Amino acid sequence: MKNWKTSDFFYNLPPELIAQKPLRPRDHSRLLVLDKKTGFIRHQHFYDIVDHLNPGDLLVLNNSKVFPARLIGKKEATQGRVEVFLHKKEARDIWECLIGGRVKVGLIIILSPRLKAEIIKDNNDGTWQLKFNLSDNKFFTEINKIGQVPLPPYIKRSKQLASDKNNYQTVFADNHKFCFPLSSGLVLNT
Repeated sequence: MKNWKTSDFFYNLPPELIAQKPLRPRDHSRLLVLDKKTGFIRHQHFYDIVDHLNPGDLLVLNNSKVFPARLIGKKEATQGRVEVFLHKKEARDIWECLIGGRVKVGLIIILSPRLKAEIIKDNNDGTWQLKFNLSDNKFFTEINKIGQVPLPPYIKRSKQLASDKNNYQTVFADNHKFCFPLSSGLVLNT
């Protein structure tokens, strides 16, 4: 078995070839088809995928629902900007989060007129524990109003569009299975 290195996965992808908005309809997106025997590459469309599936093949569908886990808030004391990225639910009202901005334990972050969070612990691994003033359905209702979908880092624009919540959601999304995208590009399913 080969010992893989990160560099084995580097390839040239010119920025001008990276779509900054989804194609409509979705199944008209590009599909790269590699012939394993010859190494020949064909460029097709995703709707052509059925031409490459055979009886007995396994097709894995991601039914995780992308969660609007990116929150922009202000420090209560100074009004300085803070970005909170919900990472993992620890308890009813406590979440492990990534935070952008200078913060410390005890800091109160105002995320909306209804939602506040207090930093209660530095996990010393780049994450922090935050205690929110809302929990359960009230918390999720507010997050769905104010939260942003964490866009992939290759999407280069200054602000989100209202359509992002639908555009970056899989068509197979299950409302009972949430996916919290991590900064590394991996996802955590709950």
